[in-house]
Amino acid sequence: MIIIREHAIEQFRNKMFDFSKSNNDVESILIEVAKKGKKVNNRPGALEIQYRDLSIVAKKEGDKTVVITFLGDSRYRAWYRRNKPSRKAS
Repeated sequence: MIIIREHAIEQFRNKMFDFSKSNNDVESILIEVAKKGKKVNNRPGALEIQYRDLSIVAKKEGDKTVVITFLGDSRYRAWYRRNKPSRKAS
């Protein structure tokens, strides 16, 4: 069983700039990534999974997979790396 958190749906809409899809459509996309994707990174208590250029963070809870958040596609992630605020102390 795959559970999609509301946060993952919100992040999909924000990072893909796609507010026209229904929640069910977004859930279907995220479920496909969770089912067919491959692990690309370990995260604290979770895994980063990528499929068709889309990345999610998911964790196992017993026999369930919980999709915690959506990280974006490669274009969004490259943009974020170039434009994220600096963490340097002032």
